[in-house]
Amino acid sequence: MGEGNGASGTDCALRYRDMRVRMANRPVRNPVMPAPSRARFTSIELIGWPALGGDVRLSVAPESTILVGRNGAGKSAILEGVSRACRRATLGMMSTPMPGQFRCSAESEGSTIHYEFTLSPGDEPELADVAERSSRGPVGIWTEKATLASGEVLWEVKDGQVVVKGSSVMRLPTNIGLLTVSQHDEPRWPPACALLQALFRGVVSVPAGVPRQDGARHPVYMERFVSRKPPAPIGRGDRVTRLTRSILNWGDRLPHLLKEFEAIGQRINLWSEVSVKVYSAKGPSGDADEIGEVLVDDVNFGMLSDGTLRVAEILQHLITPRVTLLLVEEPETSVHPGLLSRLMAEVEAYAQDRQVILSTHSTEIVTRTHPEDLRLVERVAGSTTVRALTSAHKRRIKAYLKDDGTLGEFVFGGALE
Repeated sequence: MGEGNGASGTDCALRYRDMRVRMANRPVRNPVMPAPSRARFTSIELIGWPALGGDVRLSVAPESTILVGRNGAGKSAILEGVSRACRRATLGMMSTPMPGQFRCSAESEGSTIHYEFTLSPGDEPELADVAERSSRGPVGIWTEKATLASGEVLWEVKDGQVVVKGSSVMRLPTNIGLLTVSQHDEPRWPPACALLQALFRGVVSVPAGVPRQDGARHPVYMERFVSRKPPAPIGRGDRVTRLTRSILNWGDRLPHLLKEFEAIGQRINLWSEVSVKVYSAKGPSGDADEIGEVLVDDVNFGMLSDGTLRVAEILQHLITPRVTLLLVEEPETSVHPGLLSRLMAEVEAYAQDRQVILSTHSTEIVTRTHPEDLRLVERVAGSTTVRALTSAHKRRIKAYLKDDGTLGEFVFGGALE
């Protein structure tokens, strides 16, 4: 899909359709992979990530983990490092900088799986096209290991050789690991392969700031040829356009998610109706085109307020079934305190079957948080550190709350420094 100028006037014959009705009885194409409900991160380590100035270990709460700290402490760098490491482990090549070593522990049905990878500098293969080399980024040498809590090695990858439980089973390029392989349903793969692959691929990041990046409101329309099933490339490529495309795809392929998206917005009093409308017309070449838009209470999605777009972006990722870990930077940006409270209630509800890690400067969010789920991020001598609250902190919090204070006031009043 590419962003167009809309469909209007006498240039084309417009045909309105509500896609939720039109697609309700059509078989789902390419359904979103359901998230593994039995796997959760318990700890994450980022090693050799220059943005943090040192090695960082984060203990991950079962549902929501809240990062607090001063500006520049490293909260955003932690979220970026987690996202990039998980993408690199499952998708292969990336041109963006990332941690040189990553470790994590995950729990599934009472068992603990330890996983780690190391990406060491290495020579690039001969590439005739310099542009291709640039687009692929540094290759490096990939090593990978997964073990159980007992110490049993599930698999290792070293120098391109995959060893499963002591037996060599296949060779890979030296710059990728086993989690990049699509088919893990073969008997030779440990079940943990598919489990970790789905867990890592379900890590989704919502960056800081509002989705509208240029500060100006523009109506967003998406265009495609009827004969072409997949969306055509998007013109703008910003967060508002990508969000519009996702919602349009829901209307086309997963109408139940569109209904859920609408319902959650109604619960938090953000909107009354979300609809997807598609117009058909004849393009300049004579081919049949479809032009779609998302309307929120009859307003084009691109024309909504910054706060509404910010909440909509968080909700879109929150309800996507494949998401296993949602990383959100400062969800309070441009959001009214009353709306923020209702949004966090929804986040807490959905965190029961998918984890959430968010950074915040909001007393409202911290006040809603259980002290066990808070993580204090500090920058000491150029290095980022993360720590949970100590027993002494918790005793002081308990006494503070008895005097009618709030946890948010306690934290941001400097009591932890």
